[in-house]
Amino acid sequence: MVHEEQQLLDAIALTGEEARRAFGNPELYIEKFLGQPRHVEIQVLCDAYGNAV
Repeated sequence: MVHEEQQLLDAIALTGEEARRAFGNPELYIEKFLGQPRHVEIQVLCDAYGNAV
């Protein structure tokens, strides 16, 4: 987690290079940190015919 723009740029450069060396691909997936998220969960039941409840 970073708080300043320069920290973000440094982290992207470092992590991208690490990913390139490990996986041959420097692409990254970045998510926004949510400090106090609420958890919402639902159940979905589906059958082989495309029906869902």
